[in-house]
Amino acid sequence: ITLAITLSLALSPAIADAKFLWHATKRSAAKKISTQGFSQKKMSDEARFGKGIYLSKSRNTALKEKPNADTVLKFKDTKNLKNNHINLTHPSNSKLKNLSGDKDLRGNVHKGIIGPDLGRKIGNNAGKADKNIIYRSAKDPKRTNVFIPSRVYKRHPDIIRKQGIENVR
Repeated sequence: ITLAITLSLALSPAIADAKFLWHATKRSAAKKISTQGFSQKKMSDEARFGKGIYLSKSRNTALKEKPNADTVLKFKDTKNLKNNHINLTHPSNSKLKNLSGDKDLRGNVHKGIIGPDLGRKIGNNAGKADKNIIYRSAKDPKRTNVFIPSRVYKRHPDIIRKQGIENVR
């Protein structure tokens, strides 16, 4: 499927307002990510947008997304992340149809939250287009998250810069 993705390259408030981006995980995984970067092997095809890195604009939202986490990693974004994204914080049906190739969206979007079947199609297409996705959190709908497809991270491992690790418990 070939999609024409038309995007504004202007800075999105969804990323530009964030001082840091957060990733919640277990302490042992945080140490590995901190020294080796994110592992492609640990990225799940079954995640909401597929294989990739999931970050949040809010530390608390990151912890809501991963409630069994005992550590959060803090990252700073880059111009590459800010300038190469698809903003799905308020997705329109026409935009979702264009990004996914689906004509029928019934059951795939609920109150602006994109479900995993549709999300994985969009995530795959975003990776092919070298784009990241800004989207609303399912666990904290007033907050936004960032998805970096595994393809994008593989090509641009410096798309985010580690700032530190914080223990939660």
